[in-house]
Amino acid sequence: MTHTWSEIPKDLTGRYFVPLGSNHIWKMYQELGFERIKDMTQEVSTEILYDTFSLRLDESIQSSKATIEGTLPTEPEKTLTYMFFPTVTTTRVDLQQGSMRLVYGNSVDAAYVCINDYTNEILYILNTHSEDGIPVDWWIIGPEDELLERRHLKYGIKIRDLPKKTKNLVDCGRKITDVLKDVRNERTPQWSESMYLIAMQFGSSTIELVLEQSNYESFGTIWSGINAKRIFGLPDHWFIYVPFPSFLQTMSMLPRPDWMIKMTGLTTAQKFCIQHLEESAREKAKEEFPEFIELGVKKSWYDPGIPLPAASIQVKYPNLKKKETWEQENFKWHYPESTKFIQPEDFGMTMDEACEGILLNVNHETPLDRKLSRDDILSTGIGRKTKVWK
Repeated sequence: MTHTWSEIPKDLTGRYFVPLGSNHIWKMYQELGFERIKDMTQEVSTEILYDTFSLRLDESIQSSKATIEGTLPTEPEKTLTYMFFPTVTTTRVDLQQGSMRLVYGNSVDAAYVCINDYTNEILYILNTHSEDGIPVDWWIIGPEDELLERRHLKYGIKIRDLPKKTKNLVDCGRKITDVLKDVRNERTPQWSESMYLIAMQFGSSTIELVLEQSNYESFGTIWSGINAKRIFGLPDHWFIYVPFPSFLQTMSMLPRPDWMIKMTGLTTAQKFCIQHLEESAREKAKEEFPEFIELGVKKSWYDPGIPLPAASIQVKYPNLKKKETWEQENFKWHYPESTKFIQPEDFGMTMDEACEGILLNVNHETPLDRKLSRDDILSTGIGRKTKVWK
């Protein structure tokens, strides 16, 4: 049975974001339907993503320190890790600190707030404080943490309920900032004058980004989330910063292809990479949420596979401002007909081996119908576990 978008309850803002998750969320929804996706979003976010982001942030910090100290066992320009904030996009370790300073400044607190699409409650918050582009303090809280019971001093609303009681993500982010600034000033008063920004994100966009194998597609998804209102005409953002860092705000106004090229240039010098997905996350999902791996990961690898960057920047997205698009549920994103999609066997790998991460000597100028092979691999793995191929 193929489930339809019309089955999603009409009172949920989150229903309008489904077409933006064309690579993963929409495919999973069609197979599993609303009730299972609702349950899985909650379960995966609290049982897998919570731990995964902790692992990513810790490894990113340790890899950065090793790079600065000269103890990284591999060449920095061939070593991938994750951005400090948010920990859903890949970067080369030698570009990590500079890109963070450019985007966020020298001294900043940044909180990543994930909202349940189906209850409008906060699922978790990941907070970092960075000095000169490197996190020097961080914490993460889940849905049962007592901090989410803390109330806004002026409005008397619990933090966990703020998304339900505010007009939109921007309004919600401002009110959450009021509370988290107080927490920051109590815990670390030495940073009370530092900038504080919030990344507000619905859980479905977090899952879409975590499952996204291509760094080009990952930045494309972020652009779609930021521009959900302006470009796609949706009732709210899928992902937004509050306040919006001026550099990112300027970049996000670019057309989608230009944004993807600029942001991959900033993070990997435009090199194409297959993003790492933690073994612990894969194993836990296989055991407890097998459909998460089957539909969210395996289906993407083989049906049809991962598009080359040239195809990613040429994809035609659906016109969600047209009533007929919703009536016909015509949410397909159209890649050029000659697109060559990548599968693990192209590299002589299993799916699990490919999920360890691959940095390729390929970019958006590589012909979109080119067949890749092991000869295109620069390195595999993530952080201090990277293996350089050439």
